[in-house]
Amino acid sequence: MVQVLRITLKLVKCFQSRIVKAGRARAAVMFEEYARPGGVFSWALRMREWLYDPKYILYLGLLEVNA
Repeated sequence: MVQVLRITLKLVKCFQSRIVKAGRARAAVMFEEYARPGGVFSWALRMREWLYDPKYILYLGLLEVNA
């Protein structure tokens, strides 16, 4: 039973790291696009904060993985 739990935890950790990695990649692309002159950052100041928020990065990763 303990071995099954270890394997399960290892798979969950692997999946979670894949989601976070995808979220960070998407956030980096969004940051480049939004930082242009006249981009989203010029009128949505909080968006810059969101791109560094771990919960938002996780959300972006879930969107990328499920797309």
